[in-house]
Amino acid sequence: MTDRRNLLKGIAVATVGSLAGCTGRLEAISKSLGEGGRTIGDTASYKGVKVAPDKYILASSAKRVYANNRQNINSADGATYILTHLKVSHEGDSAQEFPNSRIQDTIDLFYDGERVSESLRDDATKAYIVSGKRLTTYGQAVQKAGATGEVYPGKKVDGWLFHEVAKNFSPEKLELRIVWNQQIIGNEGETVQKWRYTEDAEMAIEDLEDDGDGTTISM
Repeated sequence: MTDRRNLLKGIAVATVGSLAGCTGRLEAISKSLGEGGRTIGDTASYKGVKVAPDKYILASSAKRVYANNRQNINSADGATYILTHLKVSHEGDSAQEFPNSRIQDTIDLFYDGERVSESLRDDATKAYIVSGKRLTTYGQAVQKAGATGEVYPGKKVDGWLFHEVAKNFSPEKLELRIVWNQQIIGNEGETVQKWRYTEDAEMAIEDLEDDGDGTTISM
């Protein structure tokens, strides 16, 4: 009888250990998906607001449109401009805020775990003209749509995020992060959504539609 009890005890311990191991692996997988399992093209949702960075383009030069002025700009030696197209739509049932590119740390680009320089964050820029095509910034699109505060279901906005990275960057090391419920002190209660870049998500500027692809605003 003693041997039987010991055998059953051993089976129970092994089972619990196995379940714990499975739980640990599931938690690791879940954490991985939550932190960076998405890639450009995937859609994430937060309280009914759907967010989808769906493509990006590269450019060595552009024309910056701000106020009533236009300025020709060129990327630094060894660098390239990267413009990421972001679509946001409210499909929930209560008032919510959209991600705001004009608030520090709310929408950021990271490379190999380090934040990409914020020197290009600019409230005044309305659009960038690349190879003759006008790409409205996401911040301008949000402002024109009146979506700088809480918005109700049905609102849709899309526009472009502008950054500068090394020309020889590896897409898989590049990550877009959006922070919801951002806190002034600490990060308790925040939700962070992440998207990893891939080569397949890159588009040629020539393939963008002439009718304002990336500049649509729906009221």
